[in-house]
Amino acid sequence: MTRDLIVILRGNFIAQIIAILTIPLLSRLFSENEIGSYQLCLSTLVCLLPAAALRLEYALIVSRAKESEVWKIFQACVGLNLLVALTLFVLILLAFIFFPPKAISFWTAIWFPVVFTFFGLQQTAHAFSVRL
Repeated sequence: MTRDLIVILRGNFIAQIIAILTIPLLSRLFSENEIGSYQLCLSTLVCLLPAAALRLEYALIVSRAKESEVWKIFQACVGLNLLVALTLFVLILLAFIFFPPKAISFWTAIWFPVVFTFFGLQQTAHAFSVRL
């Protein structure tokens, strides 16, 4: 168990070092506004991602049900993910109509629900694949 923990910690440490070392390169390639827009979208995505399938994907992990019932839970997760992404899309459209922001462009905001959907589907597929 200690060996597994060390492997995980080493992998996380190396990933953080790579991220820190790429900062000078990224700051030369992109403007401050582009990096800020990216960080704003990424932070919002990380905060909203738990709502992608309303955390129903955890039911996939701990479920002791038959395959047919697990498949129904998986379908419900995918449906919820699409419903939440569609709701997010409508809210973004309404926000741009009534409160046009200056921080991000319209097209950046329109891509946000698409990315949200893919990350939510990835979470659901991951939970389905690691069932107990």
